[in-house]
Amino acid sequence: MKVNYISIEKRAREIARNQGTLAASPFSVDQNGGRTLCAAACIAYAGYEIYNGRVVADELFSQNKKKLRKDSILENAFLDLGLPAELCERIRAENDAMPTHLRLSWFTSTNFLPHDRS
Repeated sequence: MKVNYISIEKRAREIARNQGTLAASPFSVDQNGGRTLCAAACIAYAGYEIYNGRVVADELFSQNKKKLRKDSILENAFLDLGLPAELCERIRAENDAMPTHLRLSWFTSTNFLPHDRS
């Protein structure tokens, strides 16, 4: 499978903008059960949504946060998309170190994925 990282990054940014904010990794859950994803989770969700469909992407985040971390689900999602797990870890670390009010602008203005068009 040839992965279009530009499309994944574009969709991940749309997801983040639609949320209006980025959570600490991997995601937060509000009192109504709504989830707000972190930067790395937006990328993983976008990739799964594009290549496997929304149902599969939703299943990725149906896990609770402890299971998501324990089982390295985000890192494995990056690997499934042909991205190194270390990239996931770096994005999560930068996301979590960033002040909450700056995360969205940081994420939507930074290229994280390969943009090689060859």
